[in-house]
Amino acid sequence: MTVPRRHDPAGRTRTDRPALSPASERVVVGLAAVVRMTRARERISQAQLAHRAGLSANFVSDVELGRANPTIARLDRLARGLGLDGAGDLIARAADAAQRIADSTGGRGE
Repeated sequence: MTVPRRHDPAGRTRTDRPALSPASERVVVGLAAVVRMTRARERISQAQLAHRAGLSANFVSDVELGRANPTIARLDRLARGLGLDGAGDLIARAADAAQRIADSTGGRGE
């Protein structure tokens, strides 16, 4: 599996996050989907969510694109910005989404 790369403002290429197992990759994809869908349901922009959560809009974008490897503290802030009960609620929703992904792809994570 290749890990997405992008350039930082200084022009260096950096890896966004380490390669993950297929099961972990599904959780990242599930997290991205849950954040994106919940934000859309709340009818707020990435910038508005970032402001509510005290995070950067770039970080919110990276989460929604599956490029971020957030800490529990950041997940908690993100969840609360979305009006959820906290990191545990967000993680549970991401795990449910990951299971749906696994079921729909026969466990291949595609």
